[in-house]
Amino acid sequence: MRHWKQRMSGILLLGAIGVSGCGLAEGVSYIPNFDRNQVPSVTTAANRIQTADTLAGAAEYLCIPNRASVRENTTDPVVLLYRVDEPFVLCEADSLKRIYPASVTKLLTAYVAIKYGNLDDTVRISYKASHLNINGAMVCGFYEGDTLSLKDLLTAMLLFSGNDAAIAVAEHISGSTAAFSELMNQEIQRLGGMHSNFVNPHGLHDPNHYTTAYDMYLVLNEMLQNEEILSILRQASCTIYYKDASGVKKSKVFQNTNCFLTKERELPDGIAILGGKTGTTTAAGCCLVQAFVTKNGKRYIAEVFGAKDYDLLYEKMTELLKQALEDDSI
Repeated sequence: MRHWKQRMSGILLLGAIGVSGCGLAEGVSYIPNFDRNQVPSVTTAANRIQTADTLAGAAEYLCIPNRASVRENTTDPVVLLYRVDEPFVLCEADSLKRIYPASVTKLLTAYVAIKYGNLDDTVRISYKASHLNINGAMVCGFYEGDTLSLKDLLTAMLLFSGNDAAIAVAEHISGSTAAFSELMNQEIQRLGGMHSNFVNPHGLHDPNHYTTAYDMYLVLNEMLQNEEILSILRQASCTIYYKDASGVKKSKVFQNTNCFLTKERELPDGIAILGGKTGTTTAAGCCLVQAFVTKNGKRYIAEVFGAKDYDLLYEKMTELLKQALEDDSI
């Protein structure tokens, strides 16, 4: 396993410029005259404070985004494809463009909850969590007073994208969604994200709630270190057991919103999904972020944000998966 100091040298360099594009011949380049004193120290998920020493170390452990990849006056989806091991930029368009993440937000919510909570904790659903009166918002349908484990609550939130579950998670960890949002912003900065601002744990639209594809790559890349959360993310469906306010045992079945996992969309041969998250709002469009592994064991992270509909979303994602297969065969 690589040393944390080496890994975090890359996380500190998000303002760096790399090489982008969707060709296999391009990789990560370095900034000349890099001044390490311009890069602040950050705290990792393991609470270790490290300082970057060289750009070579950053390129070795983390892909570096290309500012020049931001396109002007386009409605085309934001796309990103990075190789995780031996980091390599395979495809990148608008990776640093400000976007609305919709329910992809819940990846960061889960990351924060796992860091600061205990998966065996018992969570009680509050009035606020059970009364999310926003038209069209996905909810798991828990009632005030229902109790369940934090692990089951996170599972329902990640698979079914329940916004009520996200509120309950935030309240359990921080006491309120506002306090939890502050923690989200603290943690995304500790991971190295410099272009995000989160104001809620679920991703329902707010003009001040935004991120970039690159910042979400940082979150999912870090979550790849946690097999327990990956085992949740890659489930096609789940059964959640809980108790109502009277102590009566109940259960709910939830299906993953990722159509590759439910086999509603065909996954290219030679690909296995490790985990990810969908998101959809009018402002954000249709979004999907996912990590996957190819037949030869290479891991990748692919993202599509802002697709006009689900057909385009899965078309673009399939193109990225096939491009990873080409890289896998080299």
